[in-house]
Amino acid sequence: MSLTDQQIAIDGNGRKVLVVDCEPCFVRIVEASLTRCSFAVFKAYSKSEALEEIERQALEMPEIVIVGDLTVEDPNSNESNFGLLRTLQENPKTKDIRVIMLTKKAEDKFMFRGWSEGVSSYLTRPHNPRELLIYCYRILEQKDKDAADPGKTEREKIWDVK
Repeated sequence: MSLTDQQIAIDGNGRKVLVVDCEPCFVRIVEASLTRCSFAVFKAYSKSEALEEIERQALEMPEIVIVGDLTVEDPNSNESNFGLLRTLQENPKTKDIRVIMLTKKAEDKFMFRGWSEGVSSYLTRPHNPRELLIYCYRILEQKDKDAADPGKTEREKIWDVK
């Protein structure tokens, strides 16, 4: 049974998402999907622009950062992507921002590294826009649950066990 558009009625309710990719066209495609579902979308085209945008939004930071491909020079590298992830994780102000990798790098080594370094989700391109929306929604849903039950351990939050 496949899901219809009506069954995937996702309302971002104005929650903030930052989309980062070195390809402006790709950023616009992702932005269009997210804004159609009422997410507030901000854009950046490099790691430094992403960090500047987050700083600008200091009072109401994005809850999700969607990281695309940031390395044009070396297509076999994913260092800028993971560099941004590490920078967010190491900063006490941004450590709670969830990160979705949405990249052309489908090799296992990149996916496993993403999961081991703490991404909330790792999707490959080309992607299904509805799948991305569902991941955003589920991540925010889990974030809300975690906020409602701050006594849970990290293991309980990840695996939803008591």
